[in-house]
Amino acid sequence: MGKTTVASALAQRCDLVRVELDELWWGPHWTSAGSSELRTRVSARIDHVDGWVADGNYLDEVSSMLWGSADVIVWLDLPRRTGFVHPFTALIGQTDLVASQPEEDLQNIQHRPIVRVGDTVRRPSGWWTPAVQALLQHLRDVGFTYAPRPGGNDSEGREVLSYVAGESGATGWYKIHSEQGLRRFATLLRECHEAVEDFQPGPDLEWAVQPFDPHEMVCHNDFGPGNLVYDGDEPVGIIDWDFAAPGPRRNDIAYALEYAVPFRDDATALSWHHFANA
Repeated sequence: MGKTTVASALAQRCDLVRVELDELWWGPHWTSAGSSELRTRVSARIDHVDGWVADGNYLDEVSSMLWGSADVIVWLDLPRRTGFVHPFTALIGQTDLVASQPEEDLQNIQHRPIVRVGDTVRRPSGWWTPAVQALLQHLRDVGFTYAPRPGGNDSEGREVLSYVAGESGATGWYKIHSEQGLRRFATLLRECHEAVEDFQPGPDLEWAVQPFDPHEMVCHNDFGPGNLVYDGDEPVGIIDWDFAAPGPRRNDIAYALEYAVPFRDDATALSWHHFANA
């Protein structure tokens, strides 16, 4: 057992963001990031999150950043043989891991590609990403499991989120045709609002869209059947938080109503919302 195993277990057990310094230091073909770039990448991972676990040996590069804000520092005193053999086995394991986790297209749009890598989702980041990551971390902290877990940015600058398994997209409309399905849809929005209402975003956070008055809470602003993930008929996740911003909760309610009721022409209601099958 080494630092990677310990850090991974701690992050999973305590529901914290994991910062693996080796991942941030090494790029394609084993090219190193350099001290300045490593500090930038670490900052992107730990800023605006409530808790993190970092592992690595880059003391000269980032110790001043991490030690100054860490609550606990753990040193592993491993036998010499373990310390000698581990780098070689880790190198082989990392090479196999990269080869076994190709990128799977989830949304193949040129200006907004979204891919799955293992149990994570990588998507383009923007000026709003720190605000969204802070919001998602709050939701995880209060036990709202329908929000993806934030993971900072990867070495390519993409936002990292936990992958929520299930059905999403256009099939979401099938799930709300019944009264029970519609109740599940509405209940999830209410539970989301209850989980987010105590979130107090910092004044330095910027959002993708202009906040609306009054600032009652941070709204999802894109809560529709297509942005829910389902396991069978049960909603298990809410995705696409990019348009989240402070505003009145009625904005989310009105948006959800607009997309839950066929306020569209007949062709759209039949082909996209699938109401012909209701």
